[in-house]
Amino acid sequence: MLALPDRLVNDVGLPLHRWRTGDAYASPERLRAHLERTGGRPVDPAPPRVVRRWLEIDLTHRDGWPVYEARPLGARPETTIVYVHGGGYVHEIERWHWYVIGQLVREVPARCVVPIYPLAPAATAAEVVPRMAGLVAELVTESGGPTVVVGDSAGAGLAVAASFAMRDQGLPQPSRLVLLSPFLDVTMSDERGAAVAPKDKMLRRPGLREAGRLYAGSLALEDVSVSPVNGDFRGLPPLTIFTGTHDVLDCDSQRCAQLGREAGVEVDLHEVRGAPHAFAVLPTRQGAAARREIVAVCRRETTAR
Repeated sequence: MLALPDRLVNDVGLPLHRWRTGDAYASPERLRAHLERTGGRPVDPAPPRVVRRWLEIDLTHRDGWPVYEARPLGARPETTIVYVHGGGYVHEIERWHWYVIGQLVREVPARCVVPIYPLAPAATAAEVVPRMAGLVAELVTESGGPTVVVGDSAGAGLAVAASFAMRDQGLPQPSRLVLLSPFLDVTMSDERGAAVAPKDKMLRRPGLREAGRLYAGSLALEDVSVSPVNGDFRGLPPLTIFTGTHDVLDCDSQRCAQLGREAGVEVDLHEVRGAPHAFAVLPTRQGAAARREIVAVCRRETTAR
């Protein structure tokens, strides 16, 4: 049985969030209407004030993208983390992402680079994936130490697609990919997701597929830049995957783990019974346990060098 804080978030907090956003993922029409309403009021991607008190944070620009760099106060750690935020490719980074970033920076400790990549429908995979690949490769070369890419939901899908591009171009790869509830197949064709859908209090499949269509642009939904579950996983870095059984995208994690192992990639899959989508960033016991493990994974990459 879930602890009370977890039940409150799962059964009250997530449905309330869905209601406040007008159940944007309920249908393609609702998602497009939501994006039209919010397009004139873009979310400020800057970290919340409380996070700024914890860390040293600088804002720079790389290849035209705003990029935040966060470090522990008064320290220059060996490990670099690249955090690729989720949001269905159509929503901006949120404060919960920043709280996770703050925890990683302080507890690993690590320098964390946070790209504010452009969103669909204004930007599509054909533009975003190669630029993310180039940015991560630059950071791997610059860091001089281990570089871990942590991505959640759509950000995890972008991280895998970028890793494919880096491999195919002969660019240096990160030490590890940490994927939190990855969104890897925008076709939403795996019927295991349909079976889980009634249990998912955050996401709905029709709107997710529309978000993927907007992100795909001129590319096919099955293109590996859009749906990296269709890619060749040979030569990818080790994968650590976190997923919950009450997540419509749990099937993506399962398929990713299978494909990685078949390709000879080291895979560490953490499936948590009853956990919702993106639970690793939520203020629950399930989320706290996942974050402790992510910190441990990043620390192991440091000591392995």
